[in-house]
Amino acid sequence: MLKSQEVADMCMQRAASALSRCGDGYEMDSRTYPERRGAVIKAVTYKARKDNSDNNTLLKAVQQ
Repeated sequence: MLKSQEVADMCMQRAASALSRCGDGYEMDSRTYPERRGAVIKAVTYKARKDNSDNNTLLKAVQQ
């Protein structure tokens, strides 16, 4: 079940929602692990990394 397309779609949908709250300099990617599928959001620019470090931007975006 954790490897299903439905779970992957749900993860991507939640990640896209969180990404929209982060601002510029963040990107989203899908991941496939041996036991499950998922999504990741990461800060890719210096400004975004600084913003995340100072304000916990990713944590706040996911918790909303």
